[in-house]
Amino acid sequence: MADDIGGVAADLGYLPLALAQAAAYMIDREITCSTYRVRLADRRRSLEHFLPEPESLPDEHRATVAATWSLSIEHADTLRPAGLARPVLRLASLLDPNGIPAPVLTAAPVLDWLSAAAGARVTADDVYDAVRNLHLLNLATHDPGNPARSLRVHALIQRATRDQTPTGARDNATLSAADALQAVWPPVETDPDLGQALRANTEHLHHTNPALDTRARRAHRTVHGGHPPRRHRAGHRSRRLLPAPAPHRTPAPRPRPPRHPDRPQQPRPQTGTGR
Repeated sequence: MADDIGGVAADLGYLPLALAQAAAYMIDREITCSTYRVRLADRRRSLEHFLPEPESLPDEHRATVAATWSLSIEHADTLRPAGLARPVLRLASLLDPNGIPAPVLTAAPVLDWLSAAAGARVTADDVYDAVRNLHLLNLATHDPGNPARSLRVHALIQRATRDQTPTGARDNATLSAADALQAVWPPVETDPDLGQALRANTEHLHHTNPALDTRARRAHRTVHGGHPPRRHRAGHRSRRLLPAPAPHRTPAPRPRPPRHPDRPQQPRPQTGTGR
């Protein structure tokens, strides 16, 4: 297997993220370094029309990550549950790279969207298995012991995923993520870590697809308004996230204090001439 480690490292620009993905791919597929180099070169050529010109890249790593990502996600999608790793990663690419709450990934709006994408009913267990497949191939880091930030995806992998996601699929994923954030937001926050993570993910969702003037923006306003949503029904487009302001009431007049019984009543002044 290790017949050309130096060649693989050079091809990947010695980028640790890409090297980790390549190693996981070769181990799981049981192929040699030289075979991986051939596949990587073929994949780079097939991705050339998807990537911007080299001088427009933010750094030299984007094209490298896109090629390693393409090989790895293609393989992850073949693992059971087949066809689920890619849409889960598409959803995660829109959220906070520093950690996505576990309840968001299995909320009813996400399960509905994944079921539609897969053409079959998707359960929370299926999502868990798909996340583990992403973790296996170093496409994500899964920490079940930290439910507030259970899934982390490197920003470069997020960018590669978004670049390869059709606009329609990206918009649908954005709506599902916004609905999921609203669905899991507690009426009363008792977990500071979860509350902070929900806000960070809502902020990130708004900025990754700001042109989508729908639920994503309303979720963004939820954060800035300081009020979590009061209710949510999966698949229902909520028209009002923020509670209506209380109606204005004119305060009742204050009653006069009773006259003291020992105080004589003052005569009222006489008006007029008297004649």
